[in-house]
Amino acid sequence: MLVRRRHRLVAAQQGRCWYCRIALSEAPRTDTSATIEHIIPRCAGGTMALHNVVAACQGCNRARGVMLAHSYRDLVRRRGREKAQDLARRWNMRHARREGLRLIACRQHAALIAHLAKGQSKLFTAATAG
Repeated sequence: MLVRRRHRLVAAQQGRCWYCRIALSEAPRTDTSATIEHIIPRCAGGTMALHNVVAACQGCNRARGVMLAHSYRDLVRRRGREKAQDLARRWNMRHARREGLRLIACRQHAALIAHLAKGQSKLFTAATAG
């Protein structure tokens, strides 16, 4: 079932990573392998619903860590894939040491959920459209 969902997401995104737009590969365990990425992680209350998942390359999926999906996407678009992945990894390491990884994820995503609850749900619609 997850394989079919991943194939549908990849097809819907014209075979490109949602973050860096690199062509996704079906080869397992490569930096460009297609993965299912949760905009709001499951640990922070995100679901497998279509409005909460996108196809991402394994490199971006790993590098994003606990950064907000839209923040990481903007970073990639501004700085390029390689630089953004490096910056995101360093950001995640600094914050993980300071506060603990799970705590950061929950705080950031709780803030996003609160923002969306105030009637700002267009964020997901625009984000998943392209």
